[in-house]
Amino acid sequence: MRCSVSPIAAVLAALALTAVLAGCCWPVYVEEEPWAPPGHRGSYHYDYYPDSGVYYDKDRNVYYYQGEGHWRESQTLPPGYRVDRDQHRELHLDTDKPYQYHPDVNKKYPPGQWKKKDKD
Repeated sequence: MRCSVSPIAAVLAALALTAVLAGCCWPVYVEEEPWAPPGHRGSYHYDYYPDSGVYYDKDRNVYYYQGEGHWRESQTLPPGYRVDRDQHRELHLDTDKPYQYHPDVNKKYPPGQWKKKDKD
């Protein structure tokens, strides 16, 4: 006696197996930034230096910093501003004004975070 399986039953079995296997996979977590829509990476790329509150636009070679109560833009930093090139966060934003999200960025990456890591 020969056993045959209907095409519908085969498709249903394949779907059930796929559902079971999908439940066995490890979830992938992507850290979302508060300044970007879920799953989105902005088209502007910056290095943010938390200890000095400075943004650097990698593509245009421009720094953004606060001076005299306003955000300034310059290809060089004024005297008194220092950035440690090893202590920055990469940001991907959808704006050419990175300071637009500064309260959120500063909250997520507060000054002094590397000093705390070095003590651990």
